[in-house]
Amino acid sequence: MNVLIAVLASAAVAAGFSMLTVYFLRRPLDVLLRELCGNEARARFWSVFWSIAIVLTGLLGVLVSFPLGDEGRWAGHPGAALVLVGFRTRLFFLLLRLAALALVLLVSIGPFERAQRAERRGQPAPPWSGPIPPPIQSREAPIRS
Repeated sequence: MNVLIAVLASAAVAAGFSMLTVYFLRRPLDVLLRELCGNEARARFWSVFWSIAIVLTGLLGVLVSFPLGDEGRWAGHPGAALVLVGFRTRLFFLLLRLAALALVLLVSIGPFERAQRAERRGQPAPPWSGPIPPPIQSREAPIRS
């Protein structure tokens, strides 16, 4: 079997298993996320977010496991190894960016929720303690020119 075909077949199998995992986890995860997130929009975001992360992680696992340093196997396709290394690196950093986004959102949700609960009760909002300051809201009438 050609090495390039083996890489593509392995990536297809990994993506298939990942999508099958997402398919079986989707419904229970949606129910759990709706309860934890408090509203449908947040639950939908996190559901899509983790579905994408599961598929991309499966693809990264396949690309990491291939021996790209063995130049003898890639003699028929000299540029393929370089393309796969670049794709693997981009995929790794994409997952790293997704993890950073998740961390910022998770850290910010707690203070946001506390402020929302206090506002619903008619109490003053607690001081903001998240990494991102709250938006400035002016109670004055807008200035017209």
